[in-house]
Amino acid sequence: MKKYIYTAAFAILAIVSCAKDDTKDVNKGRKIDFRVATTRATETTTDNLNEIWVTAIGENGNAHFSKVQFTKENNYFVTPNAYYWPSDGSDLKFYAFAPSEELIGAEALTIDGTTQLIKGFTPASAIKDQIDLIVADGTGNKDNSANGAELVFDHALTQVEIRAYSNNTGYKHLVKGVRIGKVVSVGDLNLYDKTWDLGTEKSTYEITYDLPIELNAESQSLMDSNVAGQQINRNAMIIPQKLTPWDVENDKDNTEDGSYLSVLINITTADGAVVFPSTEGEYEWVAFPISEELVRGFKYTFNMDFTNGSGYVDPTVPGTPGEEVLGGKIQFTHRISDWTSDFNIPDIEM
Repeated sequence: MKKYIYTAAFAILAIVSCAKDDTKDVNKGRKIDFRVATTRATETTTDNLNEIWVTAIGENGNAHFSKVQFTKENNYFVTPNAYYWPSDGSDLKFYAFAPSEELIGAEALTIDGTTQLIKGFTPASAIKDQIDLIVADGTGNKDNSANGAELVFDHALTQVEIRAYSNNTGYKHLVKGVRIGKVVSVGDLNLYDKTWDLGTEKSTYEITYDLPIELNAESQSLMDSNVAGQQINRNAMIIPQKLTPWDVENDKDNTEDGSYLSVLINITTADGAVVFPSTEGEYEWVAFPISEELVRGFKYTFNMDFTNGSGYVDPTVPGTPGEEVLGGKIQFTHRISDWTSDFNIPDIEM
């Protein structure tokens, strides 16, 4: 079995706040709206971000406004109830997030003068339901009215894509799902410095689909397939962390909750002989241990090579967890016997 390989890429989303001219109330500064700056990003981008939620904290520690929804209109993010810069020139500290607090679904989301915390965040168990959580902070005052006070949105999670290929034309590999096994699944996100405090609970995230993906020599994503007539294209979004791998040699049942990747697969020979699982037409999970430092805002692509092996039986499969799916490579030694004579053949009379 060849080792997986990975690549990483980093992306951020920038949003700039600016002020439109507004003189309706001489006791207030200019109106606070937000507009989008040029950005590179994964999943959530300048183009597809339509709503943000913003809290503004004054210098006295009190909320100027709290978790207010701003919606994109043309190049601006606006709210029906206008808010204004303080006319005395004092600073406002901004904390912003997306998607909504309901979709984030954390135990608590507290933003005030002393605490800026998303507590008890956990990604959805189904990969297709996971969100790209983005957060930002910045400072501004009425002097930023002309050019805007900048907010830079960071991806708070780590994105994971699983790909696979096989150059072995002697086998047919059909895949109908993927798992990211035993990763830390609960954490608290500190908005003021975008750091995570991890819990100890671990979960397994997966996606399965109706139509199988057949592996070939070209690497292809296993996160993109057809589920109940709907095309799914969604990479995993998990909490940043250092992965401890499944010890497949000494802990086949994975009692220590080591991390692994797993694919739901059917393997036959090119001629149609059943290889794995033992029942024709069925699918079963096969796994690969993984060890990696998953950094916030990075995308990791794990590329699994089935050319010379097919991994180990998933630790959740009863009976044979941790066993190699395929035996050793079929190969032959050879010996050519010497020519011998049969001395019992009778003479042929002419």
